[in-house]
Amino acid sequence: NVEYWITDNIIHFGKVESGTAVDFNLGDNVEEMTAENSESDGITRYYAFGSTQNIPSGYRKSDSPVLLNGVVQKRLMLPEGTPYIDIESGLKDDEIVEGIVTFDDVYPRTKSSVSEVIKVPKTVEKSNTVEATTDTSAVADDSKAETEVVNIYRFKTSDFNFSADYILANTSLQVQFVSGKLNGMTFDVAFNPNGASETTVVDGKTVANPDAQLFELVRNDTYGLMLPNDTLCPAAGDKFILLGWDANKLIAWQELITKAEDELKSQLETYVKKKQIDPLTYVCTMMSDYMYGLDANGNQDPNYSKVGSFPIGQKVRLYSDVYFKEGSRESRVIGYEYKLDIPYDAAQIYV
Repeated sequence: NVEYWITDNIIHFGKVESGTAVDFNLGDNVEEMTAENSESDGITRYYAFGSTQNIPSGYRKSDSPVLLNGVVQKRLMLPEGTPYIDIESGLKDDEIVEGIVTFDDVYPRTKSSVSEVIKVPKTVEKSNTVEATTDTSAVADDSKAETEVVNIYRFKTSDFNFSADYILANTSLQVQFVSGKLNGMTFDVAFNPNGASETTVVDGKTVANPDAQLFELVRNDTYGLMLPNDTLCPAAGDKFILLGWDANKLIAWQELITKAEDELKSQLETYVKKKQIDPLTYVCTMMSDYMYGLDANGNQDPNYSKVGSFPIGQKVRLYSDVYFKEGSRESRVIGYEYKLDIPYDAAQIYV
């Protein structure tokens, strides 16, 4: 959902907007201005929900689960006291159209760091495949499975001590990297792969056993090849987010949930702010003499022609008492139509 445009062999990403605003005034240089519907959903009151990640069963006991896409889900909610956000204040009952938006990237989480990486060689099966051949009798023999030695990657963190009891029921424990070579990738992880005792006794006190505080990445080919490998692998200092655990057991739940709910509210406010922008596209049928390039004396100046003067992204200020409460609105060109034989005749600029 990002704009892009191409110049020569360069692809640009961002917002296509340039130049000084040119006045498009209905009755002056615009013969007709019509408004077309854009991708407006018509919603005036928005309810927002976050992800189901790291949401324990006891969250918001007084609230009912959310029905989304026909599935009952327990999701992060807006802060108590902010059940929804209206697109504008003072809506009348007949102006309220309710809608739901979800932000699956918002959930209670902590961003932690890898403190140590451990490589463990492991022998795994490697399927035997038949090379390209014209012999149609050649068949892969799965019974002749070969093996190879690969490095299995495990890591530790000094940010917290974990326990198998923290893993949510019917949920896979996962890690999502947010920096380093595995940035943006998510892996299932096995906690305490050696099966060590989670606690030990030191000076007469029961403490977490450091030998159990290991997270082993489960190799997979989700991203096109078996990862992690010796090139794309975790490293000390990489940031990660742990998924699938009950945050209520790991740290102060209320502090974490409050932070996530505030983030959800902030994202909804940004979303609604974008929705407040006029969603209509204005088709401006330009006056032919203006596009033809007549000077003040009614003579054509070949250097003054307006055909081709309004490229995609050109800033424009529209003037119309019919469409705009303030009389005008600044926007930009998103398209145009010129006739091939007489380009200045009733040219249409889309703003």
